[in-house]
Amino acid sequence: MEARPDKSGMAEITVIEAAFSAFRKLAEMPEMGRERDFRNPELQGQRYPTIPEFPNYLIFYFPTGSGIEISRVLHGARDLEDLMEDNPRPE
Repeated sequence: MEARPDKSGMAEITVIEAAFSAFRKLAEMPEMGRERDFRNPELQGQRYPTIPEFPNYLIFYFPTGSGIEISRVLHGARDLEDLMEDNPRPE
């Protein structure tokens, strides 16, 4: 699991811890992420901010009436269009 030291060099934060922190912030402010245009109409309205401590990781989510629906977290180097087209809304 990827981890980075904090400014003091003492503690570490993992991608998972950082992702859950970002999920909480997104739930409070669901319009925070940018919308991404995909060819598939099922993906319209989906947003994607990065995980602040790990900017290569993207959180894909849909705002809902009561918060957010996270569809997936992916590394930005992946072929996002193909991944999303193959399975637009995983269970």
